[in-house]
Amino acid sequence: MTRPWSERMPADPRAPLTIADLEARFPRWTIWQSDTGRWWATSGDALTLDQQAAGCQATVNADTADGLWDVLLEQERLREDTAR
Repeated sequence: MTRPWSERMPADPRAPLTIADLEARFPRWTIWQSDTGRWWATSGDALTLDQQAAGCQATVNADTADGLWDVLLEQERLREDTAR
């Protein structure tokens, strides 16, 4: 999936996302790809009960780097929504 320029870090939006791309956009998350190829991210942030109820998770995963990008965008949105 091609990301809008406003959300995509690499100079070429058609280039595959890398761990470095994800870490640059989501600096409070630790990103890795497992031996099985699954993409993971974990945040050291302590989640409040409100954040947990809203669907925030400390660790998330996806099949692809693009999928993880989408999950992390959603997690960031949820955190922002519960901070208001």
